[in-house]
Amino acid sequence: MRGGSYACHLALIADIFKSRFLLASLHIEAILRETSIARRGKRLEAVKDGAGLGDAYGATLERIKAQGGEKKKLAIAALT
Repeated sequence: MRGGSYACHLALIADIFKSRFLLASLHIEAILRETSIARRGKRLEAVKDGAGLGDAYGATLERIKAQGGEKKKLAIAALT
């Protein structure tokens, strides 16, 4: 295997794992934000049903937009 090709494969694998860990982190955060065990169970079921990174990211953006003031500004600045 050529060095450049190997490096490309490693970079691709790193990108895949970054998105997987981000997705897991967003899912865990969403589950823990629920206010009851029953609601957490429903959120967990939704995750098991295949909510993807786009869904989790979109839900996170909606939570950010719902916040006010400096927290919202800080969160948007961190994402851009």
